[in-house]
Amino acid sequence: MTRYILVIVLLAAVFLMSSCNKENTGGKVPVSITFSGRSGETEGSADAEGMKTLRVIVAKSGTNDIVFNFDNPVSADGSSNVNIELLPDTYDFYFIANCESAGIADINNPDLSSLEKHILNADDPNTYVNGQGIPFGEIRKNVKVEEGETDIFGNDGMIAMKRSLAKISIDFVNETGSEVQLQELKISGAKAASGYLFEQEQGDEYLGDDLTFNETIPADGTSIVKYIYPVKKAEYDTTPFALTAKWNDVPNETILKEDMTSIPRNTHVDITITLKQDGNFEMKSTVLPWENGGESNILYGEKWDGVLSRTDGY
Repeated sequence: MTRYILVIVLLAAVFLMSSCNKENTGGKVPVSITFSGRSGETEGSADAEGMKTLRVIVAKSGTNDIVFNFDNPVSADGSSNVNIELLPDTYDFYFIANCESAGIADINNPDLSSLEKHILNADDPNTYVNGQGIPFGEIRKNVKVEEGETDIFGNDGMIAMKRSLAKISIDFVNETGSEVQLQELKISGAKAASGYLFEQEQGDEYLGDDLTFNETIPADGTSIVKYIYPVKKAEYDTTPFALTAKWNDVPNETILKEDMTSIPRNTHVDITITLKQDGNFEMKSTVLPWENGGESNILYGEKWDGVLSRTDGY
């Protein structure tokens, strides 16, 4: 595995399913989901951006007949385990991390068609990090569970769980030795008012207002982090997103990425602004997938000791 692929695995909270021999469980097929990674319980923004809880909802495919619905805590070391038994059938799987942040009215008895279109609408998405954690969401439909099958999700069992937000960070390097005032520091159109919990097939970005930043830069520099909902420019606007600012009435602009007219979920825009002693300043940016998601293993068809919170009678 290359270094690049490893980064993708770490940021995307990938579910890796291992193949194993089937056990006879009286007609039911055991599925064990083990989560490991950063839980968000320790200090620091990297940990606060991770998963604190993991809810798994399983329903008979194409229906609201829910056979499993459990919110499993993630321990301080980032581990979590859910074990369920399913009769051979076709199912829809819903994975939600940090579910309490999402503001779902009746998560214990949800209408799944409404859940799929659930909208996050906190006025300031930064509050998710300071509260119950950033919501993640992923759906897998028409998953066939049957004896003898070792890869129920396809794609070698790989499931990417993306954060429902994007992240923008700015590092200010101040070489002037004194406090600096920047004017009109912003990314035009990058601040959407809401966003979907789950990624939508028809696109899940909203049009946005200007995303503005602090303008006073201390002598020793500073860093700013802002979280935003996925955002997309209007179809007729083909200019890429750009960071703009003025210093001493001199404008500067850096394009975040060529042809970048949307900022998708789970994207990290990393910007560096260097203030020079000669009164000039430089702005550079990189756009990458968002790291530090954690990872999980799904063991399918392997026996375990005990079963956690499945729907009674199933």
